[in-house]
Amino acid sequence: MRIAYCTNVRLPSERAHGYQVSAVCDAFIKLGHSVEIFSPFRENIVQENFSDYYNVSDQIKINHVGSCDYIKNKFFPSVMGLWMMNKSMRSLLPESLKSFDVLYTRTEALLPALLSLSIPTIMEIHRLPRRDKYGFADRCNKCVKVVCLTSPMKNELVSWGVSEDKVVVEGDAVDIDKFESLPDREGSRKMFEVEDREFVVSYAGSIKTMKLDKGVPQIIKAVDMLSSSGMNIKALIAGGPEKEAEKLKESSGENINVLGQLTRDGVKNVYSASDLLVYPAPKTSHSYFMRDTSPMKIFEYMSTGKPMICADTPPIRDVLDESVTLFYEPGNVDDLSTKIVFAMENAEEMHAMAWRAKERVKEYTWDKRMERIISCV
Repeated sequence: MRIAYCTNVRLPSERAHGYQVSAVCDAFIKLGHSVEIFSPFRENIVQENFSDYYNVSDQIKINHVGSCDYIKNKFFPSVMGLWMMNKSMRSLLPESLKSFDVLYTRTEALLPALLSLSIPTIMEIHRLPRRDKYGFADRCNKCVKVVCLTSPMKNELVSWGVSEDKVVVEGDAVDIDKFESLPDREGSRKMFEVEDREFVVSYAGSIKTMKLDKGVPQIIKAVDMLSSSGMNIKALIAGGPEKEAEKLKESSGENINVLGQLTRDGVKNVYSASDLLVYPAPKTSHSYFMRDTSPMKIFEYMSTGKPMICADTPPIRDVLDESVTLFYEPGNVDDLSTKIVFAMENAEEMHAMAWRAKERVKEYTWDKRMERIISCV
């Protein structure tokens, strides 16, 4: 099939959504489909081409729609630039899409233009809109399939009136091959100045997203507490934005190594050097944490075969349970500390959980995910 992937994000992009788009499209190619991406014309700090930047198939064709970067245009300040960009894309896209068999998007703002063509359209939802809920539900019902990242998201969407038969839950996924063989552990630990007997607790991912604190300071506080009590423990924190990483560096002790943003190979070195991987979350009722997020990092963690501790939020339960990870109460540093100590003292049990996680993640590859989704057409 000829698939058009339509998005309003800058591509290539150093942000996680760009990688997710590339992974989805690369999986379609591996499944034997042809894919063209339609994304807006933007001034770009990334100079590499799409396939080289993401290390994906060069069969993915990317089309940049329009000739004006509304986001950077001084005549369209703040959200006005985004509104103009979306309006321009809705106007320009239909003429370019008529020959495709399937239209695929994760951009709510483009959905009306795609549906106007009467071509089977798949909507992948990463966040539910705060306005026009019932109008959005009506558009979803006109799609051939609606993909929700989490069960809580699906439940809310169905409550708005979307037919349950149209909705599937498919979280994000992972390319297992990229994590099957990690770099040499000893070399990785030397790279980050880790002593032989230090227990290494690590996090790799954004420090903040959408201006929201993702809970990384909890890891730092927990490790500081345990270090102060005499435990030989160290934390590796990899991720940005760089401004946030610099703030953490300034406030962290010697046993906290804040690495900033790393390349994918650099992140693999972090995984190799680690004894325990932590996925944190703050204490909050925000919909991002309680309903919408399916973090790609969870699937990476599972692929490494390393023991994990995860904040216990409803979306995470779509993938994980107590047989594969330790859970801690989001925002509770004391509980996180207790679980880290348990992991340190029960290595055999933790490694058994990690092995089960590595087996489970085989069902969460990009190829299998997209095969399940595209089978509806």
